Amino acid sequence: MRDSVGLDGGTATGRGELDAPADGGAVDDGVIDLSSTVVSLAPTASPVTELRRRIQGRGEELSFELETAMEGVELRWHVGSTLARA
Repeated sequence: MRDSVGLDGGTATGRGELDAPADGGAVDDGVIDLSSTVVSLAPTASPVTELRRRIQGRGEELSFELETAMEGVELRWHVGSTLARA
């Protein structure tokens, strides 16, 4: 089993990011916490400065939460979802 995980990606809105385990953490008990280490923006992108993600698998559910910070706006909950096996 891996003891660390990372994520990189880009969006159609012009944001690229590289995420690493939050606080140097690891995958633990079905939970992955990731924090942005780099956020790069196209000139037309929203001024995002930080992202944090939590991905959690418990029983028959998989959940996802995203927190976002922008210029002048502290980190706060942005979106989340849960998938449940039918």
